[in-house]
Amino acid sequence: SGVDLSTLGPYDFGGKLKTAMTAHPKRDPLTGELFFFGAGVLEAALTYHRVDAAGVLVQTEKIPLPKAVMMHDFQLTPTHVIFMDLPILFDLGLAIDGESFPFRWAPENGARIGVMPRTGTAADVRWIEIDPCFVFHTWNAFHDTSDAGIIHLDGIRYPEMWEKNANDFSSSGAPHRFSIDTNQAKVALTQLDDKLVEFPRIHPGMQGLFY
Repeated sequence: SGVDLSTLGPYDFGGKLKTAMTAHPKRDPLTGELFFFGAGVLEAALTYHRVDAAGVLVQTEKIPLPKAVMMHDFQLTPTHVIFMDLPILFDLGLAIDGESFPFRWAPENGARIGVMPRTGTAADVRWIEIDPCFVFHTWNAFHDTSDAGIIHLDGIRYPEMWEKNANDFSSSGAPHRFSIDTNQAKVALTQLDDKLVEFPRIHPGMQGLFY
């Protein structure tokens, strides 16, 4: 057929994508839209992107953050996106010293979860404080079946990460549920299991839905 796996080159949505892109974009199984974000180290902000079902990048929103943090993943529901501003900070001093991974654990910076309507702007983000932790990967988010104002975010939570240095992986992560009450502006935490797992996935047809 002549089809192979040769690299064609970067794809930038017709020149519209000018930021970094997360390794974990999310596709809405009901609408076919694609959602993702980018976060850089030289600017305290994340940039949110929404792509329609035809593959056209139709929305880009820059969302300021207090500090430049390492933000790896996010989540999606049928109406909202959820961001995690967690205390792994970019450290310019470490970068100048030649550290290959210039980030550090900074629990004093605090931690918070942000909830925004999928078509919203930076002004629409509601940030809710949580206990310091780190999350590399999530696997779903969905609205509570009895109260749509509560969003459940499921991910692998580490109580700390790289506490000593970037080679310190002594922290043990486990599956947790963050139940975000957007009306009361509070988050309840539930541990779902005690096993250390990573790269969790669900069937893509259940993305953002009760499962």
